[in-house]
Amino acid sequence: PGISTALRAIVLVAGARMALGLGPWIPERWKDRQLPGEALAKVLAKAARLVRRIEGRGGAGLDWLDVRPVRVFNGACVAACGICIMLPFPPPTNFPPAIALALLSVGMLRRGPVLLAAGYLSVLANVALFGFLSIGAGSMLARLL
Repeated sequence: PGISTALRAIVLVAGARMALGLGPWIPERWKDRQLPGEALAKVLAKAARLVRRIEGRGGAGLDWLDVRPVRVFNGACVAACGICIMLPFPPPTNFPPAIALALLSVGMLRRGPVLLAAGYLSVLANVALFGFLSIGAGSMLARLL
């Protein structure tokens, strides 16, 4: 509950906006906000090292991955991960959709077919996993009532 729920909602809304072909939404008052440079530089430097390691394994960038139907599908996948993360299951279950989001994100940024394919498979596995968890939780709840 609390801040994590808000972050989950942001993932869901961002994915839904991508699926609808809309850009990211940023509140007007945040657009001119400055971030602390030193802390941000450290975070970005560490993230850049990780991204460089992943990029080498992502496959060559393909321009056809940037067409509208693919962008809509990618947005739907991000939204599906947001829904999976929002479901009320214990915290360790947030990790699989987070991995799918990471694969999709880097795949979309690099237009890498290998990473996108891994992301799509991961989203499919997450939807199946959370579908089974939801069915199981529903049947357990029905037995209790």
